[in-house]
Amino acid sequence: GQRQHHLMQNVCITLGRLGMVCGPQMGKVFGSFVRTWCLVMRGARPDGEKTNAFQGLISMLRANPQAALTCVPELAAAISSFYPAPPTLEPAFREILTGYKGTLAEHWPSVYAQIP
Repeated sequence: GQRQHHLMQNVCITLGRLGMVCGPQMGKVFGSFVRTWCLVMRGARPDGEKTNAFQGLISMLRANPQAALTCVPELAAAISSFYPAPPTLEPAFREILTGYKGTLAEHWPSVYAQIP
């Protein structure tokens, strides 16, 4: 219910904060929760907490970009839930999505088609 949703959102925000402070360490375990994190944070209201959580996401992705390779559609949907993107996050969002587009190469069109 609603209580569990708020709890999940708080957990994701906390994980994002940890990512801000210790991105390389969190990057090592990021793959174990990245899909759920993206699904939960996609629905979070665009406020300071969400912005901080996404700054942590960026740090974790920079430390371990392979962690989100299997869930790029969910990641892209979470990123696009910020519209317009905050000026502090927009360049990193562009860098991340461009990086995955390059990595996925000929697979990009099918991955892009899966973005909700």
